[in-house]
Amino acid sequence: MYPRVLRRGIKYFSCWVLFGWCTSACVWLHAVFSLS
Repeated sequence: MYPRVLRRGIKYFSCWVLFGWCTSACVWLHAVFSLS
């Protein structure tokens, strides 16, 4: 693997992880507010 490609892959991977975490947090908060 070229370092530049690897660095780009890591950046995209961390972006996807952050996106997934934000999505699940939004869903969790929505469920909590709906129940209360």
